[in-house]
Amino acid sequence: MVSFRRFVLALAVLALFTGLVSAQTVIGGSGSVGGALVCTANVSNPTQVRAEGHAELLGDIVIACTGGAAPTGGAVPTANITVTLANTYVTSRNFSNGLSDALLLIDEPNAPGGTGLPFVACASNVGGGSKLVGAGLGGCATVVGTVTLPTPLTYTPPGTATPVTLTTATEAVLPGTSTVPNVFQGIVPAGSNQVIFNGVPILAPVTAGLSRVFRITNIRASAAQLSGGGTFQGTTSILAGITISNGLLVQSPVLTTANVFTGLTTLVRNAGGNGNGSSITGSGALLQCQTSSIAAAAVLRFTEGFASAFKTRIAPTATLSGAGTPAGTLIPSTTFTQNVPGLVYGGSESGFIQPVEGGTAGLADFGTRLKATFNNIPTGVTIYVTTTNVNATGGTNTNLLASGFNTSSLNGLLSNAIPVNTTTSLLAGLVIGESAGAQGSGGGQTGFLPLLPATNNTAGATMTALTPDVNGTATAVWEILTANPAAPESAEFGVYYSFTGNQIAGTPQVNPAATVSMSFAPTVATYNGSTAIPRFAPASTSTTLINVVLCQTTLLFPFVNTAPGFDTGISIANTSADTQGTKNQTGACTLNFFGSGAGTTTSAPFPSAGGNIAPGTLNAEQVSNIRNGFTGYVIAVCNFQLAHGYALFSDTGIRNWATGYLGLVITQTGGRVGAEGLSQ
Repeated sequence: MVSFRRFVLALAVLALFTGLVSAQTVIGGSGSVGGALVCTANVSNPTQVRAEGHAELLGDIVIACTGGAAPTGGAVPTANITVTLANTYVTSRNFSNGLSDALLLIDEPNAPGGTGLPFVACASNVGGGSKLVGAGLGGCATVVGTVTLPTPLTYTPPGTATPVTLTTATEAVLPGTSTVPNVFQGIVPAGSNQVIFNGVPILAPVTAGLSRVFRITNIRASAAQLSGGGTFQGTTSILAGITISNGLLVQSPVLTTANVFTGLTTLVRNAGGNGNGSSITGSGALLQCQTSSIAAAAVLRFTEGFASAFKTRIAPTATLSGAGTPAGTLIPSTTFTQNVPGLVYGGSESGFIQPVEGGTAGLADFGTRLKATFNNIPTGVTIYVTTTNVNATGGTNTNLLASGFNTSSLNGLLSNAIPVNTTTSLLAGLVIGESAGAQGSGGGQTGFLPLLPATNNTAGATMTALTPDVNGTATAVWEILTANPAAPESAEFGVYYSFTGNQIAGTPQVNPAATVSMSFAPTVATYNGSTAIPRFAPASTSTTLINVVLCQTTLLFPFVNTAPGFDTGISIANTSADTQGTKNQTGACTLNFFGSGAGTTTSAPFPSAGGNIAPGTLNAEQVSNIRNGFTGYVIAVCNFQLAHGYALFSDTGIRNWATGYLGLVITQTGGRVGAEGLSQ
């Protein structure tokens, strides 16, 4: 467990300074000594992170240093720069070589207005040193050198009105070369709240008006570890502190890097889209004695808590969709150009993408995934889910029962080509598993889009049957492939069912009810060191999806008398064996007594000796043998369709008189009252 005590104390005494320094033009300069080196930290764009997320991308930390003196001798001094999160863990990806994908960039390579120098990672193949110590002793040690800028840079010195154009810059270079190591990988100790950048060259800009910029990017954190006491709506922040090992003080050392918001709300709607709750619960419960072909059950609604909570794997480009790869195939990581320092890729799960030693930094394994976990699926019931969301515009209240309803347009996108450079249509595709397509354990680019094909097409809805495990649990996971990061959206997915009932075998079982829980995916029960990006906390609630009830008939015997001198005989027939094709059922009845002389209990089994009444048979008994001295009425509840009853009231032994009547059918679940020929 990480101790945050010292940072809690620091927060009590440190004022949070407002950052004023932007990621401006940053180059090395030559000229007069400019006094002490002054560094100021800033987060210009704190991100919105999901409260459910364990690997949420924080805003870039920019440290801008000005002034300072040129180093004596040729070597560039180095320092260790540490970022410490005040209230949660760092969850940036760790590669197998001990380094992470959290990066420190010097002088904004590849950024407009930056040096224009190429990305060069300080690694074991750069300078021949250890990859863990950076440019420090034994690492890619650097010296002061002059390099030619790929693009001349113009700036206006303070106190003057005359622009100056620079074609060269003083940089920390590898000895004897013009190579500038400007990409440093951070080290994230296991279970830690810190990222440590070892051996960062600190070359003072010296010249007034110029600054040296150190940009720290791709730090991820577990927002799900925070306890907000309820719904998050930006009231909780993830704070970071900056320290430099050589004693160099950092102004504004405590920064807000992200604000936490609830990322997802979920709801189960009926198939008609006009009410909450599944259509096959309550009065729409499945009857154990019936059989049904594929029919609509419910709509699962996933609604993002803020506009960019649904993210694609990468930001779409003119040539690549947000999925970053076609279904089932691979695209080399060098294809991705999400690598402009300071540019915010708000609708992307990936951060700043850069190939480094050990893997590809910043690249998420997949886009946001949405998971429905179905529990206690009854034996004999098959659950189907649509292979895409059924609401292309991100609207709500989808009606699966509507005439002409279909998902062909969305499925056409999946079968042909996932759209590139579009945010107008919400599209999520069913994948084969919540972690399928993840990068290799060493960080190799092995990710792909593992779409799951459809198995059925009913009423225009393309769907796939789920296969539950031995515990009756199955999951469906959809990945966000296109979305609009500027507007809140909802993804709705259709749920269908079919079932074969067998009341004799007791299937589908009546208890427990089937439920569904909905969340982001993939999920981990607690924070762990898994490298999957993104990953989330599991759902905390579930909703009933399927109720199964016994097929029953309720009979009323309105006058039953077993007082001295009288008796009543009752017979109940199981007529589910008939010429109308009714499914045979078997079951017992329970007699419920209402009146006087009922004794200590008010119910009794029928047959009284136990057992069931089989199809095509009846059971007849004298009520005096079951409940003697009783006067009132009896309600018989029989666990089968279709029950019919007859009662005979007489003097004891039927010596002088008798009269009979038919039992009245009060209810007959699943069919018309008294309708014996109901097709099953």
